[in-house]
Amino acid sequence: MAEQLKPEGEQQKEKQGSKNGNSKLIVGMAAVIILLLVVIVIILLLRSCKKEEPEEVVQQTDNGPRAVVATEENMGSIENDLFAPVNPDGVPMEYIVTQNSDWMFPDGTSASTNAYVENDPANPTNVYFDLEISDTGEVIYESPVLEPGAHIQQFTLSKDLDPGVYGCIITYHLVDEEQNTLTTVQIGVNVIVEN
Repeated sequence: MAEQLKPEGEQQKEKQGSKNGNSKLIVGMAAVIILLLVVIVIILLLRSCKKEEPEEVVQQTDNGPRAVVATEENMGSIENDLFAPVNPDGVPMEYIVTQNSDWMFPDGTSASTNAYVENDPANPTNVYFDLEISDTGEVIYESPVLEPGAHIQQFTLSKDLDPGVYGCIITYHLVDEEQNTLTTVQIGVNVIVEN
């Protein structure tokens, strides 16, 4: 059987037709794959968006009540508690320490040349501090009460110290209106007596 030769133009049309068929098949398969991916993404999003109501449980322990699970209904109350400057008992939840860490004194009886302590204006309570030598526990300075925004500087120690570097602890007493201590904060500082 002899093969019938087709004119060249018809052969090109058949090749283009088969190319077009292949292109349509590839585009169709790509569309099906994209559609499947979209369906999978939608299913995953729907699963993750299912609203599960957490159970609010407050359990009494030896250390007091446990934390409350956050829900949409109690979120405002929990945010207020977290960002409140004081807890329900009136005890400050945070204290901003503003001080330098090396206090220079020309000698044991002269005022400091650089000591600085401020009760930051953002703090909710008055404060006073005691300065004690870490090794001995000896108190070498007792500050006056500082209201929020007040500061103290260039003060003199209550004890004449020999020249040297003294590792000290500052104990900040956060106090109420009657100067009762609500809580304390301790910070280290170096007292440097030059002569």
